[in-house]
Amino acid sequence: MKIKLTKIIFCLFLSFSGSKISLAANHYFTGLPLDSRGFHDFQAIIDYADYGNARVVFVSTSDGVASPSTPYYSTSVLTFDSNGFFQAPEEVQAYSSIATAASQMRSGYADIMLLKRGDTFNETPNRWSKNGYSSRARQIIASYGSSGDRPLLNMGLNLGFAYSANNSGNMIISGLHFYADLWETEEVARCWQIADGAYIHDILIEDSICRRSNASVQSNSTTLAEWPDGIAFRRNQFIETRRDLGDGAVPEVNREVSLTAWRIQDYLIEENLFYKPVEGNRHLYADNFYGNNAPGLILRGNIFYGSRRTALSNRSGGTTANNFFVENDVSLMGGHGSALAGAVISGAKMIDNVFQDVHVGDEAIAILAINLDNAEISRNIITGNQATGNGIRLSTENAGGSTTYNLTNTTVEDNIIYNTDTGTNTVEAMVFSTFTTSYGNIIRNNDIQLGDGGDSLVSGPVPAGTTFSGNRFYKSGSTSDWFNPAGTYATWISSSYANESGSSNTQVTYTDPTRTVGSYAGTLGGTATTEGFMTLALGQSRASWNDNYTACAANNYIRAGFGKDAISPEWQDAVAPNSPTGLGVI
Repeated sequence: MKIKLTKIIFCLFLSFSGSKISLAANHYFTGLPLDSRGFHDFQAIIDYADYGNARVVFVSTSDGVASPSTPYYSTSVLTFDSNGFFQAPEEVQAYSSIATAASQMRSGYADIMLLKRGDTFNETPNRWSKNGYSSRARQIIASYGSSGDRPLLNMGLNLGFAYSANNSGNMIISGLHFYADLWETEEVARCWQIADGAYIHDILIEDSICRRSNASVQSNSTTLAEWPDGIAFRRNQFIETRRDLGDGAVPEVNREVSLTAWRIQDYLIEENLFYKPVEGNRHLYADNFYGNNAPGLILRGNIFYGSRRTALSNRSGGTTANNFFVENDVSLMGGHGSALAGAVISGAKMIDNVFQDVHVGDEAIAILAINLDNAEISRNIITGNQATGNGIRLSTENAGGSTTYNLTNTTVEDNIIYNTDTGTNTVEAMVFSTFTTSYGNIIRNNDIQLGDGGDSLVSGPVPAGTTFSGNRFYKSGSTSDWFNPAGTYATWISSSYANESGSSNTQVTYTDPTRTVGSYAGTLGGTATTEGFMTLALGQSRASWNDNYTACAANNYIRAGFGKDAISPEWQDAVAPNSPTGLGVI
């Protein structure tokens, strides 16, 4: 497994087109420089990495020709606008087709292929067999021009971009729109398919759209060293996922899965929008993200909206942090385990997420945690008017054929479960199942607050080796059914299985606990509904980025209603301040 950057590394980048000196810093995962808005900085990438032998090819359906006189043999022809888009020479020689332009790209070189913004292509890069020079000097397929939408690539029956050659990688895909235009009549291929039995490494897909299709990163190998590594999806949009009939390599077939990870090493999913409409022809029962056997997964700052099956099926652990979930059925952490870890997921983190209005579907569970060791579930907020289901469920499942159910050394702390429903329902805030092995578990400093329509605050047999402390419990209405099986709060704190200390039966007064992403959209001048916020988020791109339309901003608005401090996006820690105290060298 590769070692990723964990510290800020500042680099000095000189622009030889003038006297301007640009100071940037590397993204903590990709190792590549970012601009001040958090996008990868192409000018800085080219300035500091080895692009001296790079070819540059332009592609345009509106003003390209079949056989331009020559590709460009130097990146000196490139300039950049204020948003960081590539700009072509005034009298650019562009190819008219992606296939012809791709023939000029060389394997092992940091060549660059640029598609004109606003153009429509009835072809795609499809199966790509070329790789970049290094993880710093990557091949780039992106867009150019001063205006226009992302280039639209109608996929037909082709893959959008697929990598399957062994030991390939060092690629950037940025600012493209892949559309499965035959989705109504054909079982179309994926927007992005990486690996499938080969070692692929250092792939960044950023600021792109996958519409009416899906994406997959996977390996058929059982050898860790052959699993894809260094794969990053940032600031993309997965819109209206179609049905995936499966290919025999990925489990959970016959469900729509926006993004599948299967046997991956280090893997970043950051600030993407997973958008699932629910009406008309749009498919239901979708796993927005399926992450089995991806032990190095980082899932941060994403928006998950409207999945009617599973918003997140993260069965490999890793870190799930500061994401916003709204109107989804269930979000899973743990479960089947990885090929390396057996049935138990170790070290998983579910932290700083916000869950609003859990959809009443098959399970209706905000956080479903299964077969965990040394896990952390902390500082999450579960809020809304949920009619049935669970807030946090620590559960059992047949883990890849195993009959051993484990909950060990797991901490659940500083979470807020707040449900205002006053109807007759079966909302259970925190639920336990029976575990074969259980010890060292801590449930502390949580607020569990339900309306009088709620069922129970804590339900199910509390596993052995679990201690409770400092929790604040409350449910309006009858006090006889707060706990199952204990009943009243007095019975609960005196019971041996609760092992409770320092808790209270307190109705907590918050600043504004009924805040929603809809009311947040209203403060931004948008329509004050969930869909109103999604409309703003769908307009995000390198050309028009607004931090207010992100998961982090929506979460901070809801957190403030509960008196919680704001959290900054993780990537901001990797952007150099105006006056750094020192410079490092890559």
